[in-house]
Amino acid sequence: MRGLTRGLAAAAALAVLLAACHKSEKPGPVVTPTLPGTPAVTGTGTGLPVTPLITVTASPAVSATATTASSPAPSPAHSSTPPPTPGATLQSAEAYVQAQNTLGGSLQFVNPAQTWVDGNTLHALHAQPTGAAGTGGDTFYFFVQGAPVGHTMFTQSVQDAPVDPTTFGVTYDAYRPGDASCCPSGGMATVRFHWNGSALVTVGSLAGATLS
Repeated sequence: MRGLTRGLAAAAALAVLLAACHKSEKPGPVVTPTLPGTPAVTGTGTGLPVTPLITVTASPAVSATATTASSPAPSPAHSSTPPPTPGATLQSAEAYVQAQNTLGGSLQFVNPAQTWVDGNTLHALHAQPTGAAGTGGDTFYFFVQGAPVGHTMFTQSVQDAPVDPTTFGVTYDAYRPGDASCCPSGGMATVRFHWNGSALVTVGSLAGATLS
């Protein structure tokens, strides 16, 4: 009996000793598999290998090229050519003045190259009845950008010329009441015709411009 008891005690002591040895073992380092692009993490584990549940394979980057739909070019606007204005050119202005003549016969134009300056805003035409220079009166027709803007008659003009691109001056013999056509007694006067951007205005007096 004593032998059996000693055997059991020895077995129990051996079991306790084995258990203590098992607890004193240090766990070894475990390297956890990482996904591509993730740094490896080294930690302390149970010493058992770990298998990742999901394996991720990096796919090559796909570069998408943006496609921009080009807008169709706008169609040019259909514009009709406006009809020519009466005074678009010197020749058309002269034709217009001839058509406005109510004195009968035709008109002649005095120094048109001097009164019609292409670079000016205000253009003028000095018209007289043909064959009546100095006795049939002098009428001045004015144009701005081809459009007629007014006209004025003088019984006897003396001198005329552009003053600046928007102003035209006329010097004339002034008549007093009762003067004969041959003999104006009011001396000479000067009047200017000026385009102010919207209308033709006179600067100076037109008194005595025509025979009373």
